[in-house]
Amino acid sequence: MPPKLPPHVKLVKNRSGRPYFYLTLHRGTNRQGETVRLPDDPRSEEFWTEHARLRNQNIPHVSQTTVRNLVEAWHQSPEWEALGPGTKREWKRHCGRIEDAWGPLEVRGIGPKQVLNL
Repeated sequence: MPPKLPPHVKLVKNRSGRPYFYLTLHRGTNRQGETVRLPDDPRSEEFWTEHARLRNQNIPHVSQTTVRNLVEAWHQSPEWEALGPGTKREWKRHCGRIEDAWGPLEVRGIGPKQVLNL
């Protein structure tokens, strides 16, 4: 399940179920803009950079509150150092999957439903 989509972004699936994301500013109004396809993965930096560019917003700066930053901070914490080697190995494996899926996403945008789906 993708993270919560921003305003003006619509998810469309083709017959095989492949998702496509489109941005239409001011949809349904007399100011409606052109519909533009966004990159395929809403969890990627490319998606959010293109979204910001199309909305004439500043390109977002690299955030310090992403999932990747959270995992890195945990790996540098005293709590991490207190774990045994086998536990660290297993947690690194699980954290790797989480980072692959959500690394650049803001932590605050992830809810219980997304965690359970992952």
